[in-house]
Amino acid sequence: MQDIVFPMSENWWIEKDKAYFCGTRISALFCVDLNSLQCEIVSWIPGNDKFDFFMNPYCMKYKDSIICLPGNGNKIWSYNLSQAVWEETEIENTGQLLTFMGRYSQADGRVWLSEYDTGKILQVNTEKKTVEKKYHLSKGEQKVYYGEYVIVQNRLYIVGGAQVCCIDIGDEEITVYKIPDIKTDLQTICYDGVNFWLSGCCKEIYVWNPQHGLVNVLTKFPENFGIYHFHEAADIDYTFFSYTVEENSFFGYSFPLGKNIWYLPTQSNGIIYVDRKTYEIHFLEIEEERETKESLDRDYTGKFLFEYIRADRYIGIYSIQNQRIFEVDTVLLCVKYIEYEISNETILTLAKDIGLYDDGKIFFEKRKGQSIFFSALLKRKHEIGDTPIKNIGKQIYQMLDEL
Repeated sequence: MQDIVFPMSENWWIEKDKAYFCGTRISALFCVDLNSLQCEIVSWIPGNDKFDFFMNPYCMKYKDSIICLPGNGNKIWSYNLSQAVWEETEIENTGQLLTFMGRYSQADGRVWLSEYDTGKILQVNTEKKTVEKKYHLSKGEQKVYYGEYVIVQNRLYIVGGAQVCCIDIGDEEITVYKIPDIKTDLQTICYDGVNFWLSGCCKEIYVWNPQHGLVNVLTKFPENFGIYHFHEAADIDYTFFSYTVEENSFFGYSFPLGKNIWYLPTQSNGIIYVDRKTYEIHFLEIEEERETKESLDRDYTGKFLFEYIRADRYIGIYSIQNQRIFEVDTVLLCVKYIEYEISNETILTLAKDIGLYDDGKIFFEKRKGQSIFFSALLKRKHEIGDTPIKNIGKQIYQMLDEL
């Protein structure tokens, strides 16, 4: 495996033996060959700084175009694969946009972006690449943050605060459901064909049936699951937090797959899954994902990012702690890290745009990142029969003379 950080991403679009994704921290479109596991940069996304955070993180394919939807940005960028050109569509938004590509059906041709702190929902037509409808959810006096949504029978259900808002996509009627027994804000919602499954900032999962007005509250979590809390001792106390704040709920993503409902926690050594019939909660612990006080001291405190579901069996997840992608086999209930590699050409493209090298740069052997770029440069020069050495002795002499 290459000793280099694989680009962080929010979701992948998989089609046959290729996958496309947008960088979360790098404003670029990437393509992965699922056979060779090689990752290539396709193109920088125009209109953004190359290293803006969360500008156009969502990726989807429609016909021959890859559509990059905004997070903090206000433009939809569409890349035509055959013509290698970008098309721009500007949208009106004032805050951070959220979408959930796992809810997207290419046959339907619509995707929704929600401003999580305003209650505005944008309905995007993927063929025209335009915003065709806008919905405004009532916020009331209390500040409400909106989370996941799910589409059921031409209705969009989105969680916000301790309620679920339902938008009829046909007549645009909005219904608000006040969910009983909800102690604090919700973040996730998914649908199993009969019931909705809700979770959020409380260490509970709610199984809700709106037709009967019933809510089952699930609280029997495994002992080794919870939000990290370190006392003076080395052991983690998973029982310390029963509630969290909106910015760091217990769960970030949820989806039904197989006989279970799956949850990706925001802080955990593993993944939660719940039997949709018995409601028994299970924990798939991942030893490589065990945190320490030191590992939690990072600028991005989240834990997992959902990437894809493959073959209706495998869940692709980006580990923020390990900066790698692993897959959960939902049948065998095991985890495998996938050794995706960034191609040498992509390494050099990224390095050059970061400013880590140019044709006359001197590399320092003990600096890990520079040794990686030098190795990639050396390999490329060797392949084309050129030499990377340009009077290095003179350059070293000049450098020492200037110290």
